[in-house]
Amino acid sequence: MTNGNDPINLGSEVDRNSNPLKEHLGLTKREYFAAMAMQGIVSNHQMIDTVDWIWLAENSVKAADALINALNQEK
Repeated sequence: MTNGNDPINLGSEVDRNSNPLKEHLGLTKREYFAAMAMQGIVSNHQMIDTVDWIWLAENSVKAADALINALNQEK
């Protein structure tokens, strides 16, 4: 099961044993997936001058949530 609030990098075994993610300061999977979706959209050079940045942010998060949901439906 993929939890969008889990960090993308759990660190080393030593880190996990001594600090089980209580003080994790990295990106969550959801944030990372949204950033990757956003990066993909803005990589289209035609989008840069015409993009609605609010639309981009909202739809990047929707794409991240859709990916997390799809990953959780796989068996």
